[in-house]
Amino acid sequence: MPNKKGIKIIDARFKPAYFLFIVTILVFFLAGCSVNDTSKESDAQKNPAVKAGRATGEKASSSANNQSSVGRPIGMAKEVSTNENLSVTAPKAPQPEIPSGSIAIFYTVILSDVASRLPVSVQYAGNEGGGYVTNIRWETTDLGVVRYIPAMDRFDVMGATKSYSYSKSSIFPITLYGRSFYFIERGTSSTITEIDPKSAKVKSSAPAAGARFAIAGDKFYFHEKVRTDLFDKRTGGGELMAQNLNGGAPVQLLAYGDSDNQGVMYGAGNALFSLSYDPGTKASTIRRHDLQTGKVTGVLHTNIPPGGQFFSGGDGLYHVTASGKIYTVSLYPLQGEVKGVLQVELDADEYGLSVDEEDRKLLLVSYGKDFKVKNILLHDLATDVTSEIPFKSPFGSNSVLDYQFIILK
Repeated sequence: MPNKKGIKIIDARFKPAYFLFIVTILVFFLAGCSVNDTSKESDAQKNPAVKAGRATGEKASSSANNQSSVGRPIGMAKEVSTNENLSVTAPKAPQPEIPSGSIAIFYTVILSDVASRLPVSVQYAGNEGGGYVTNIRWETTDLGVVRYIPAMDRFDVMGATKSYSYSKSSIFPITLYGRSFYFIERGTSSTITEIDPKSAKVKSSAPAAGARFAIAGDKFYFHEKVRTDLFDKRTGGGELMAQNLNGGAPVQLLAYGDSDNQGVMYGAGNALFSLSYDPGTKASTIRRHDLQTGKVTGVLHTNIPPGGQFFSGGDGLYHVTASGKIYTVSLYPLQGEVKGVLQVELDADEYGLSVDEEDRKLLLVSYGKDFKVKNILLHDLATDVTSEIPFKSPFGSNSVLDYQFIILK
């Protein structure tokens, strides 16, 4: 445990308590040759390479693909302001290789706020080996998921979207089981995209329905949006649906009103769970569901007090609660009883805490009132050892205060 000002680990193993809670590198793709052939430049200009929801029943069509800039280099979003006068420049030295085992933190930010840390151009490679460079101007309407690697003080844009006066858009990251996703919502349509956490290459993309969904295996699960008439009477929706991450049409698993179709869905350990609240007992229950049918296969935990925030982990659902400056992390595992995992206390200048789990490690990120990150700790659940993650550049989300992370392979 680092002996410094900031987050303090009170107890790494304790009796559970319940309180209220809580890039771009624009990698300069080295084409290996300059663009002297004007015909190749023309071909490249015609074919530049370009990357979780409420759209229901749609197939992964060309319009959905256009919303996610598939095949683009790191940091290049589809909806990005570009200089119409393209100029060819000599490629710069490549970025150093990312060491295996590096901590990568993903967060949402207005890209103009971090523009000084991002490359201002991106080089494309043409189909015949040619290439060109186009300038990028990140604007206040450009919102993106940025990956920060503290060990290298490196920022990369992994996905981006743009808001307009007539169409607002949002984006946030998700990391789970060593996998990295981002979710984009624009109006009534949304997409969930899986990317390679190192290269940002798109692995899959699909239209999604509802910002609440659970990822398990190669599918995600969500409730169809409930539709009502002018008198607020339900006319449809509320069914439990499953959809492949590669796209295609969603499949109904459970009808609205089915006793197994209750609560908020979560994916943990590649299994499907629901957390349902009973207003009569003022307590919640965690149930496990069949991945193919959605039917309940077992009740895992009952009498869970209200309050706090749940998030998915590799070995169960984690629960974070807060009482003043003291935060408590508990684990509701796939098997066995609830476990007290950690208690931490924030300093006076630390305003809040974000917690994420990956590979049996907890990332603890504290932030101040300006939402800038104050301290980062990594707690190993297997050894109960906590280490400080030093970082050079100040950074922080100004949208979703939820920091996700991956240990890069």
